[in-house]
Amino acid sequence: MKIRHEVPMRLRYRSLCVALWIALAAPGLVYAQDDFSLGDEPAPEESSEAQLKALTEPDNHISLGFHHVSDDSYRFGRFNGLQDEGTVGVLGLEYQKKPVHDSGDTTYFGVSLKDLGLDTVSLNAEYGQQGNFDLAFEFDRIQSLGSDSASTIFTNAGASNVVLPSNWVAGQTTATMSQLRNSLRPYKFGTERERIAVSGGKVFDDPKWDLVSSYRFEKKDGSKPLAGTFGNTGGNPRAVFMPEPIDWNTHQFDAALRYADGGKQFSVGYYLSVFENDNSALNFQNPYAFITGWTPNAGVGYPTGVGQLSLPPDNDFHQFFANGGWDVSPTLRLNGDVNIGRMNQNDDFLPYTINPTLAASITQPLPRDSLDGEIDTTAVNLRISSRPGEGLHWNASYRYDDRDNQTPRNEYVVVPGNSLAQDVSATSSRRRFNEPYSYKEHRFRAEGGFRFLDDNELFASAQRRVIDRHYSEVEELDDDELRIGLRRDFGGLIGGRISYLDGSRSGSEYIENEGFLMGYSPAYIATVPGGWENVPGLRRYNVADRERAQWSGQLVFTPDERWALSLDAHVTQDDYEESTLGLTAARSRSYSVDISYAVDSDAAVYAFFARDSVDSDQTGQSVGGGTRVTDAVNLGRRWFIDHRDDVEAIGFGFNGKGLEGRFNYGVDVSYVDTEARVRTTTGSVLTFRTLVPAVTRLTSANFYANYTVDEHWSVAGRFWVEDYTSRDWAYDGIPPDQLANVILLGEDSPDYTVKVISLSLSYRF
Repeated sequence: MKIRHEVPMRLRYRSLCVALWIALAAPGLVYAQDDFSLGDEPAPEESSEAQLKALTEPDNHISLGFHHVSDDSYRFGRFNGLQDEGTVGVLGLEYQKKPVHDSGDTTYFGVSLKDLGLDTVSLNAEYGQQGNFDLAFEFDRIQSLGSDSASTIFTNAGASNVVLPSNWVAGQTTATMSQLRNSLRPYKFGTERERIAVSGGKVFDDPKWDLVSSYRFEKKDGSKPLAGTFGNTGGNPRAVFMPEPIDWNTHQFDAALRYADGGKQFSVGYYLSVFENDNSALNFQNPYAFITGWTPNAGVGYPTGVGQLSLPPDNDFHQFFANGGWDVSPTLRLNGDVNIGRMNQNDDFLPYTINPTLAASITQPLPRDSLDGEIDTTAVNLRISSRPGEGLHWNASYRYDDRDNQTPRNEYVVVPGNSLAQDVSATSSRRRFNEPYSYKEHRFRAEGGFRFLDDNELFASAQRRVIDRHYSEVEELDDDELRIGLRRDFGGLIGGRISYLDGSRSGSEYIENEGFLMGYSPAYIATVPGGWENVPGLRRYNVADRERAQWSGQLVFTPDERWALSLDAHVTQDDYEESTLGLTAARSRSYSVDISYAVDSDAAVYAFFARDSVDSDQTGQSVGGGTRVTDAVNLGRRWFIDHRDDVEAIGFGFNGKGLEGRFNYGVDVSYVDTEARVRTTTGSVLTFRTLVPAVTRLTSANFYANYTVDEHWSVAGRFWVEDYTSRDWAYDGIPPDQLANVILLGEDSPDYTVKVISLSLSYRF
């Protein structure tokens, strides 16, 4: 009996990114799970002749259908193109011409068209001769919608030079801007990406050699939120959120010469990436009136004050690469690759300020016209693997990763917040140095396994990473991991795996004020009490000493060919015992249960449950400007945060077929619940406000059916519904003028219920 059934996608969450996956990507999952427009399933049983026919005679078909969407929802249509209420037609095409078996003809051709009629569409075409050459063309349009609940005060939002309404009344705070609410205009964030790719390959007279190359062009348009500021610390900075215009072009090219002869493979090639931004800067009018502390008569208040923000600069990346593999013997193989590249960024600098009065006060110009950024990259990977005997296997690898930043280091005398005249004094805090960060890593890894008593395997791995950084709080970091585990199979009825990992990361002396010392002039540093910028004792978690313990296990129970039960569990404990301030501990726990049952050869059911919890402990210290030295040792100004994220997912479904395989149907139902909680306690000097947990819930139900009428015609239908609810204190109920010194976008968390009916008719030819 041949049992066919669907296996649910296992939810592998880690930390808050799981909640983001649910909130951002989930609306497109159901749609992508089953391409209804193609409309059919393969027959359950196929003879060898039928299988050969399927390989040599392609399944060509054209499909025409529609989607009917019950409601508008920007978030539901984030990726799938179904954001608008109403009905939309969809066209699909799959055509391939393959050589007839044993005909001597090696020419093939194919074209695939999906989702024509939606904002997400793809076209693929290929042509070639087997063993001679191949050509391919691809076109994709992909959207990524953001928020449709935002609002902005700028009249031409989305442009590179945004302006305020003609009747705008400036104010020192949002409460004194009498036209703020009347000036708000709805705005939708999102991007659309179009990609064109052309690729090809040529086999030489000696078939061991071939040449492959490709060119890809991608254009991305749209906008995303960005904040700009006016003012300085002494005059209390003011900020406004607005759309950042996105008009990006990316060119990519690669070519490789390849050789393959049995157990030997080798290739050399070149890769190029060029990024171009049609907008070098975003200019915006200052909505705030003159603030005490800003330079008098400097032209920074409304309406003459204009801010300027640099946008991602043009850059390019060049890389030469070589890789190869060699079967030294039937039990020993060597692999390796070398990649040498260079990143360049040489866009012209923007001026210190574009406000004329402030510009007139500049006495020390920019030290250079452009960054002249240059980073040399080197990556080397070596691997040896062996199976020297029955039940024994091992491999060892080495990786070298070097990012050598050759960007010149210069001193810049900045004009802060378009509000203060340039200060060129030796002790000025506005003298800043750029810090060309460099990174080098050596990674050694060995792993192996030994099978004993037929159904048992003992496995182990060891890894060491040695990392060197420049312009970092820790210059050298050692990260060691050791894992040991056991796999056992009880005669195919029960199988399982258990493993334990012990990790330790330690580094050279932690210099809390390294960034401060490297970023400011020595004359200014000498004037700062304590000689530090951040709180002493604060540790960045990615370079702080850490001890890690991790347990994982899996149990699979298959009493017969119909039943399958899987249990997974993972526990990780991280301790940052040397960190007084910053992240001090983190824990993650996850487990899942999957069960499936094949009723017979034509029907199967499944169910799953998964839970993931991640919590972390963080300690901080509140310090003030003039009292920073005494505040740093005052335990009454210390605060503690317990941050916990919980994710639960449950689902079930079934699929089946009937009418001799001509009718296929199924149901998928899932529910996902996420909750993020922040618990805060403080010392006696501080006060805090309790934060309401952020909650996201997604319920999805998908019903689908396909019916093959005859050898040419088939029909497919689907109905699915999604209910999405999100509550987030960072967004909900916060109007644009909620904060005195910040003009917000006024976004709300997404909340929708959408039903979709889909139907398609397919003709096979």
